[in-house]
Amino acid sequence: MNNKGIPAVRAGQQNDTYKKETQSNEYKTLNNYPPVPSVGQSTYYGTLYGPTIETVVQGQCTLGQQMASLSIQVDKALQNTYKLRRRPIDAVLASDENKAMIYKKIYDYGPPEEMRYFANSQGELIVTIIDIADGKYSLVVIEIEKNCVFLHSSEIKGDKVYNALIQIGVRFNPQITKTWAVKALNDYVNKKIHESEKIIFMSGHAGWEDGKFNCYETRCYLDAVRPKLTLPILNKYFNKEAANRARITDYAVLLQRIHDPKLRLVFALIPLGGILFSVLQEKNIYEPFVTNLILMNEEQDIREILYYLQVFNRNELYAMNLDGSDKNNKNLIESCKDEVVVVAGLRYKEMSAYKSKKISNNLRVFAKKAMNRSGLNYGETPFKAVVVLFSNERIAEKGVRNVFIDKDFFETSNLLDTPVWDGIQATFALFIKYVEEHWKDVQKIITAEYRAVTRTERLWKVLLALVEEFWNSFGTSITSVLNLPEGLDPSFLWQEDECYLEDAVDTIASALRMASRLVKAVPKENADGCEAFLYDEEYIWILPEKFSEIVETYVGLGQKERLLLGAKEAGALLASEYGGYTSRLQINKVRKEYYKFQRNAFNRIGYTDLITLLNGGSNEC
Repeated sequence: MNNKGIPAVRAGQQNDTYKKETQSNEYKTLNNYPPVPSVGQSTYYGTLYGPTIETVVQGQCTLGQQMASLSIQVDKALQNTYKLRRRPIDAVLASDENKAMIYKKIYDYGPPEEMRYFANSQGELIVTIIDIADGKYSLVVIEIEKNCVFLHSSEIKGDKVYNALIQIGVRFNPQITKTWAVKALNDYVNKKIHESEKIIFMSGHAGWEDGKFNCYETRCYLDAVRPKLTLPILNKYFNKEAANRARITDYAVLLQRIHDPKLRLVFALIPLGGILFSVLQEKNIYEPFVTNLILMNEEQDIREILYYLQVFNRNELYAMNLDGSDKNNKNLIESCKDEVVVVAGLRYKEMSAYKSKKISNNLRVFAKKAMNRSGLNYGETPFKAVVVLFSNERIAEKGVRNVFIDKDFFETSNLLDTPVWDGIQATFALFIKYVEEHWKDVQKIITAEYRAVTRTERLWKVLLALVEEFWNSFGTSITSVLNLPEGLDPSFLWQEDECYLEDAVDTIASALRMASRLVKAVPKENADGCEAFLYDEEYIWILPEKFSEIVETYVGLGQKERLLLGAKEAGALLASEYGGYTSRLQINKVRKEYYKFQRNAFNRIGYTDLITLLNGGSNEC
């Protein structure tokens, strides 16, 4: 210890102390904190003990969880920030692997939002375009889970599609605002329309399309266009559910009422041929024909005949009136396809001469136009249907079948308004069902080879073959159903025998039959000299004045001379020795000029004798 009381320091010790202090100061300067004590070292705070492995692992897990939670919170905060700052730019619809509709809302950046579009429907939206009447109208059908709405293509805008789906029970996801739901829906439907993946082409007419017979009942969904477009099919009703084989018996009863078996067959084939019109025409089989039903009695109820012929709207029998306006008739013709069009050109006593002549002329013009091979044309409008006329006169045109409807046409009394008439509807429905179910077989029958000289013969043979196969499918035959004579030769259907040829004798016979209700025939031996119509076993005598009246009324003006000349050349008119057309006949010492005809020249097999008919009219000179 030195003089100042300070312990003496050895030289070496002084240097060690300086080094420690120097190092300590350097350490503090470089690291600014003291060195970490080692485990077990005694410190100011006590002895330091080391952590266990479990404690370290637990700490690391806790720290990891805290970091993950922090990351999630940061992501949520960022997402909320994105949602607050990004803008939606579009919304689209698509279907997932399960065909469910998915709504995607697209933003200016970031991923889209996806969710179910419908709240109560899992199906896909199917968009079909129905092209109607050669593009005159396009109907959009939007279907989801067997429910559908029908809109015009111009209506795919605004909220019309959206509201239409709501009306059929579809509910949209409430998380989607209406504005974006409407936009996505319209864009989706318009895209499908533009892509035109599903298009159905429809004529807008009733009748055959793609092997199915259509009517209002099968296309009632087209009511959606009724206020906007007049579609013929919307007014063509036919009960296809009426197909009931138990009613075949009623059908047989009704057809067998027709006295003449040949006409029985004609009336059975005409409506079925009308039903198949477009099918036959498509195969180039149809050959135009017209059936002219000549009513011999003004009191004849044409409804009774319409029941045999009318295909559609059978609860409201209707015949087109040639006395009607051309516009109405044109509209009617435009609506016709695969049916029988019945046209009434009847003249009555109370009609004016002008009106009577107009109807007669229109009737003949109509018959000629109906013979157009492409179908009846009224102006520039074609239609596809079989034509039947009601008239009081014979039409001398090739292809026109003149059928007299007199008091003996039906063998039994009128059965109108009785349940038996349902047999006609049932048979039509059964025939349509048969054709639909045997479409390929029907096509084979139509296109088969037939030994036919003319197109008309081929047409009737095809019809006979089809109808025969139809009845065979029920275990019967057309002969049995119609009670036709065994061995009946059907060639009368296509052969224009003398009854249908355009000659003077037939024209006169037709006129006399139509005038039978106005003329009374008197046996020659009972005549008193003032009769207009006489007869005996061989001849018929007609006063020239009466003959002229009949010809002008039932044939037309300016036809008398032609008819007399033709009858004379055919040997039906027996002229006098002086070379004229009349013969003198003396009764009660009074000589008069008469036209003298062979009585048998005016009678035809299957028709009532002319003299039997001539008993209801006036016999005044």
